Amino acid sequence: MIIIEKMISIIIPVYNTEKYINECVTSILKQSYKDYEIILVDDGSTDNSPDICNHLAKQYDCVKVIHKKNEGAGIARNRGLSIAKGKYVTFIDSDDYIGSEMLESLLKNIEDRNSDLCIGGTVSINLNRQIIHTEKYSTLQIYKNKDEIVNNLIPRIFGSSPKKHDAIKIGNCNNLFKMDIIRKNGLAFESERRVLSEDLIWLINYLMCAKKAIVINSTEYYVRVNQTSMTHRYNPERFKLTIIQYERMEDYIKLLELDDKTIYRLKKQFFINIRECIKQENNCNFLNAYSHIKKMVNNEKLLFIISDYPINQLGYKQKIFLKLLRKKRKTILCLLTKLKII
Repeated sequence: MIIIEKMISIIIPVYNTEKYINECVTSILKQSYKDYEIILVDDGSTDNSPDICNHLAKQYDCVKVIHKKNEGAGIARNRGLSIAKGKYVTFIDSDDYIGSEMLESLLKNIEDRNSDLCIGGTVSINLNRQIIHTEKYSTLQIYKNKDEIVNNLIPRIFGSSPKKHDAIKIGNCNNLFKMDIIRKNGLAFESERRVLSEDLIWLINYLMCAKKAIVINSTEYYVRVNQTSMTHRYNPERFKLTIIQYERMEDYIKLLELDDKTIYRLKKQFFINIRECIKQENNCNFLNAYSHIKKMVNNEKLLFIISDYPINQLGYKQKIFLKLLRKKRKTILCLLTKLKII
């Protein structure tokens, strides 16, 4: 594969986003940095997305399209990677869009500091474009060697410390990666149908191959929070996948010989994921929700994880939630879910 210097490959998995794909691509076409290719990977869409992708490819030379059967965003990204020609690669979801200087900011920072990875922040918006949350890193952070990446950055990818929010986002939005690292190490995304977060596993695997990484204060990526997307849809396997992901992250911690503080970070993120498992039960009737929550609170792995966690270091709402889990208050948890308090 011929790699083109300075080019950024932008890989966009597309699945039934006919309402948003034009806006997504238009935001890229407005970039201040112009040396890029756009790879649209139609993941078996059943709406008008394939036709829109084809039209964009005919209209703009920088746009390429792959049509494939539906296998999920992770596998779609892999197909995009297989034909990417850029020295660098970034990933955008087809219902999101980016600010006009995102590519330029990522490229300038990764090249000026000779880094293997540049991580930026995000702005989450609702369907009315109202800001829900901004994930912004206040100062430039440089992890200048492998030891600093392993001991200082990767722990923050696992989650926040018990006392404060200091995590680095799990997703790969507004990140810039080097293609030679990806290809030399055979890196690939797993299917989100088999893991809770393919982004987390990808990012940790990439960081284990990197020698330098930076985090910048850019928030040029806009995440559209869509309650009908795969991330927010009811998933009967979510609790099982949450346990599996925790165990896999435990394996990484052992492999990298990280300390107990990292385990507490992992546990805090685990509790956030458990809250999402319980929260989604609002989609079920009361009896089914109660049955599902009962199975969760009686799970031995969950109870073991909670057992030695410093609950009193948490905020009030988090503290109450974990105490309800620890005491197996399934009826209260079910009621709070139905009242949309969780």
